[in-house]
Amino acid sequence: MFDIGETVRQGFARAAERGVSFVTVHGDGEIMQAAVEGAGNSPLKILAITVLTSLDADGLRDLGYLCSVEELIRLRGATIDRLRLRRDHRGTARQPQRDPSRWRVLKAC
Repeated sequence: MFDIGETVRQGFARAAERGVSFVTVHGDGEIMQAAVEGAGNSPLKILAITVLTSLDADGLRDLGYLCSVEELIRLRGATIDRLRLRRDHRGTARQPQRDPSRWRVLKAC
C-alpha cells in the first residue's frame, strides 16, 4: 500500500476488520507508522518494502531523492529497525542488490 498516512491508516483498519492476514506497505516512515496504527492490536501482518525493484538512480532522482538506491535501502531499513524496536513493526523485506535470488525477508511474523 502506498498513499497518504490517513488513507493507509484507514486501509489497514478495514483490512484488519475483514480478517486479512498480510499486507505489504511502502517503506516510507510515515506510511509504515500509519499502517501500524491502522492495524491496531489485530493479528494483521505488515511487510514493509524498502525500495521497489523498478527504481534505479534516475527513478529516485525523479522522485526527489538525491541518494543511491543502496543508501535509501539503508535509511529506510534504519527506520524499520526503529519501529521494530518499539514493537510496532511486523516484517521487513530489503533489496540489497538487484538480483532477486539475493532478496530476503529479515523478519515476518
